[in-house]
Amino acid sequence: MSLAWNDEETPSITAPIMVIALEGWSDAGDAATQGLEQLALEWDTTGIAKIADEVYFPYGQVRPTVELVDGVVRSLSVPSIDIFAASPPDSENEVLLVLGPEPASHWQAFTMDLLTLADTFGVREVYILGSISADVPHTRQTPLSGASYSKRRLQEVGLEPGNFHGPAGLPLVLQEAFTREGVPATTAFAAVPHYVAGNSAPAATLRLLTWLSSVTELDMPTLALEGRVEEWRQQVDSATEADDDLQGYVHELEEQFDSVEDTSVSIEVRRTPQERIRLVDGDQLAAEFEHYLQTGGKDEGRRGGGPPTEFGPDSDGGTPGRSDDG
Repeated sequence: MSLAWNDEETPSITAPIMVIALEGWSDAGDAATQGLEQLALEWDTTGIAKIADEVYFPYGQVRPTVELVDGVVRSLSVPSIDIFAASPPDSENEVLLVLGPEPASHWQAFTMDLLTLADTFGVREVYILGSISADVPHTRQTPLSGASYSKRRLQEVGLEPGNFHGPAGLPLVLQEAFTREGVPATTAFAAVPHYVAGNSAPAATLRLLTWLSSVTELDMPTLALEGRVEEWRQQVDSATEADDDLQGYVHELEEQFDSVEDTSVSIEVRRTPQERIRLVDGDQLAAEFEHYLQTGGKDEGRRGGGPPTEFGPDSDGGTPGRSDDG
């Protein structure tokens, strides 16, 4: 096992809940990991272990960070997944937070590490958080979809069942492993508008934490986050209103979103070129939004001061319309 305890003795934790969020492919807008970072900062937490094996994080792919001051290396930080023991306020429940970058290799071995961790502490339930780039508007409530150990459990926790066949992300690999080993697990994905997925997505973070609070009955520190969501929406609204084409595109997304009762359809079903509405090049538009936010829309020479966009009936940017993970 690659788990390294911070102290010589294993901490005394009884039947905790485990919450997992990993940076990478299944964390659009860093929505899931920023949520767990918020919990680690706001709750009474103690770092109890790390997973920092180079087997999981080949340094050629996931590079260490170095601090160089006046020609002297002051520190070297290697990629790691941190495990925190958390005591939420006004609750007798204990929580294990698992937070860090998605391993670049040896997923089966990493999965066994987390299964061993769950067995060591007698984890009673696991929640895996993620976020996906999808063709949803930023003006509507963030949809959630996911997977669990039974359809009944999905209904109990208020998640739309995911439907997908294709390359798996690590959250669903972990979901399958915990279920196979008899550890109750549920995975929740928040949908991030693909045209802003390259930036922070506080609305998706808030949706995940609010959902987690409802299913665990734990208080979540969301007050500051709610303020960030309001600022984020105002920024995206400003960028949208500054470009007529983009404004029309978001309106089309709104109409599509409002026309279906099962919002998971808009996340998981990718339309044919004949069926889909005009799509935006996701990478380009994300870069343009980032530029717009950095300049405040004051870049002269651009239409209306807003981000330029290129639309076309055959454009197919990013992966709007389908979840990579569920």
